[in-house]
Amino acid sequence: RRTIEDGSVKIFNSLYVIKDNKLVFYDKKKLVPFGEFIPFRSFSDFLKLTPGSTDFSVGKQSNQIEVKLEEKKIIFEPSICYEAIFQTFSGEESQFIINITNDAWFGKTTGPRQHLSAQIFRAVEKSIPLIRSANSGISVITNQNGKIIKSIDLNKSGFVELNLPLKKTQTFFESYRNYSNLILIFFVFFLFYLIDIFYQLKVNVRPKTLI
Repeated sequence: RRTIEDGSVKIFNSLYVIKDNKLVFYDKKKLVPFGEFIPFRSFSDFLKLTPGSTDFSVGKQSNQIEVKLEEKKIIFEPSICYEAIFQTFSGEESQFIINITNDAWFGKTTGPRQHLSAQIFRAVEKSIPLIRSANSGISVITNQNGKIIKSIDLNKSGFVELNLPLKKTQTFFESYRNYSNLILIFFVFFLFYLIDIFYQLKVNVRPKTLI
């Protein structure tokens, strides 16, 4: 998507949705360093390291898109490429995640499978399905538990039709977010503390041998 703001041209990596005969778009927020923007741009321009290159701009839209399907309101969370591996806290109303990605540059390496695995975690955190469309694969539909229900493998073409339940229940992660990590860390330390106590008790009650 290309726009002109304040007299300057801005380019976005965008996802479009046709909604009520109108186009609704989502602009990518997490850009790929060196692929979509050059870090420390002012420094590289000063040294003329990347003359003539243009960075993509960071999107500012909400992480939710609402559409109507058969008079039912559906809210999904859009993501583009690798930004789907990042945690988002866009609200509790998202019913599924849609991710579009270009994994062709990975080739036949393990990259596409690693990319997919990381994205599935984001869906499991919210207990919602993931719909992933990759231009060269792997395209999948998962359930709310992260289980792959339908898929199109690497370098294969096709389409998938599937009825997905869109029930939404709040998960432990959504309630406590990254505080859950602190809870787990505390639990691990507490477990080691208990082990140490039991070990000390065992040593203290051990009968002494006579010399």
